[in-house]
Amino acid sequence: MKYILSCLFALLALSGNLQAEPFGDDIDVMGVLMLSVDGEDLIMYVPYDRAGNRSYVKVQKMANTQLVNITAATPTSTGAPGNPMAQLFVSLGADGIPESIVVRLSDEQGVSRPLLANADLGKSEISKYQLQDDGQVQIGFLATLVRVDAALSMTDPPIIEGEPNVRVDGFIEFYLEPKLP
Repeated sequence: MKYILSCLFALLALSGNLQAEPFGDDIDVMGVLMLSVDGEDLIMYVPYDRAGNRSYVKVQKMANTQLVNITAATPTSTGAPGNPMAQLFVSLGADGIPESIVVRLSDEQGVSRPLLANADLGKSEISKYQLQDDGQVQIGFLATLVRVDAALSMTDPPIIEGEPNVRVDGFIEFYLEPKLP
């Protein structure tokens, strides 16, 4: 899987086509998320809404840490970001080294029943992290996600019993700031 992901990103980099336009005219692509979800490959894009000047990458600084929140989505039939959708929350220490990652995947069951791995539920680990001088970030991660009921609680959602865990192998490449023409 990692070989396939590496080859695909090499092709994207060589073609200079991280700005491929799977979304509508007002939405640029800031990055690509490639996932293997229980062996099924899935590609999502990190959008930047030019019309609303809205980045789907947010960096928050808190004390000696930074939290990077990345949202990736698949395009709907109208060209808007939609499900499946993923959110990654990466916590960086004072030295800029990642300390943890939270993975949240909204699939066909929607945002009220997402798959989640955080400090308390499931399991997640960062397998690669690289920050380039131009603001491009690469993160590889592995996670075991559990289905939760976010309609009952967004901050402490209960696990939905009887649902199987989902294994995810992912790689994301994105820019911290949009590369506008």
